[in-house]
Formats: sequence, C-alpha cells, structure tokens
Amino acid sequence: MTDSSEPRSSPLFEAKEFDESSVFTPGALLENARRQKDLPERPVPDIQYLTKPVS
Repeated sequence: MTDSSEPRSSPLFEAKEFDESSVFTPGALLENARRQKDLPERPVPDIQYLTKPVS
C-alpha cells in the first residue's frame, strides 16, 4: 500500500516507456478469455475489433 502523505509514490506516476511493445496481445487476451469461460481453442484472427453487444 502507498503512503497517502506521498501522492506521487504511485506506480501510475512513474516514467513510461511508450516505445516498447504492449504486454497485452490479442492472442493472450483471447487465450485467457477462453480459459476463464472454458471455451475450445481456435486460431487467432489477424485483425479483430471489439464491439458492444447489441441489445
């Protein structure tokens, strides 16, 4: 836990490396969703976009 008397001690305020690749990949996102929902493994598409379900 961070000390509330030191507001800048949060990791959110640390320097960022914007040139580095993301640690979140589409394949890893889908793999974890499949694992959590116990879904079968399928190939990851080259392009994918997420949308809000239509109600």
